[in-house]
Amino acid sequence: MPVIRDPDGYIYYREWSVAVLGGGFEPNAKPCFHKGVPDKFEFQLLPDDWDHFQFLLDHMLHGMPCMANAEVRQLINGPESFTPDSRWLLGKAPKMVQLDDQISNCFIAAGMNSGVVGAGKHIAEWIIDVNLQSTCGLTTLADSFDCTTIRNF
Repeated sequence: MPVIRDPDGYIYYREWSVAVLGGGFEPNAKPCFHKGVPDKFEFQLLPDDWDHFQFLLDHMLHGMPCMANAEVRQLINGPESFTPDSRWLLGKAPKMVQLDDQISNCFIAAGMNSGVVGAGKHIAEWIIDVNLQSTCGLTTLADSFDCTTIRNF
C-alpha cells in the first residue's frame, strides 16, 4: 500500500506491520507544556485524547470507510514543535553572533512539522540565489523571532 496523504483533511494512511496506520497533524494543535518541557521528557507521549483526535478520525473514516470497524491498537499522542504563532520559521536568519565570528549566511527551515512538502527545494534555491526571497511565495521569515545570539552552538 502506498502512503496516501490528504492535506485538506490533515491526514495520511500507510501500511504498518501488515495493517493500516492512520495519522494526522491537526490544524488547531492543543498546547501543552505551558511552563516549559519537563526534564527528561524525550521520547515520551502525552495521555490519550480521543476527543481532540475525533476531528482527524472523522476525516480518516470519510476517506477510508472500511476502517470504521477496524481494531484500534493504540492512539499515539505526542508533542510536535510548533512556533508560538503557528507560522513557519523559514528563510535567511538575521545576522547571528557566536563569540567573535558573525554568521551571515544561515538559513532556517523549522516549525513546519510534517505538514509541508517542498520547503527544502525552496530553501535550496534560496541559498543559491538569496534574491529569490521575495518571489518564492513563502509567507513566514526566520526573523519573526529575535535570533540574534546562538548559544551552545
